[in-house]
Amino acid sequence: VDIFWALQQAERQIALEAQRSNVLVRLLAPPDLPPALANPNRLHYVFLNLMLNAIRWTRALPERKGRVRVSVELVDRDGTPWLRVRFADNGPGIHYNLWERVFDMGMTTHKGGSGLGLYIARSLVEAMGGRLYVAESLRLLGTTFVAELPAVRVL
Repeated sequence: VDIFWALQQAERQIALEAQRSNVLVRLLAPPDLPPALANPNRLHYVFLNLMLNAIRWTRALPERKGRVRVSVELVDRDGTPWLRVRFADNGPGIHYNLWERVFDMGMTTHKGGSGLGLYIARSLVEAMGGRLYVAESLRLLGTTFVAELPAVRVL
């Protein structure tokens, strides 16, 4: 799967929600990324979920303009290429004690949330051989989720 294409598809789908929420979503990726070894439908769900969560949280602080930055980089892990996708927002942040709990089934802090989104997203990423985690979060400054996926080895 072309990872940048997959991100663009998710961004198009959430564009109206971002606009209504006064949140700027920015995609950054180098042009020569290898494809991800991933299922396009699963990848779409993961990207859509992470972007929507970021938009919902950044609008929780109406005193500043919400920003969601999605960036992709190619990294080497023990001689194997991986794609690292970062979803960074400037929302209220997540307390360190909750970094793993946010992936638990039924765990939600959104009013009316089901607590299934991140649980399903992590399960899908892991089923594709990758991992999903909170990379950093600072209270009142924002959170960064990272999805790492194996890439096709380019010869």
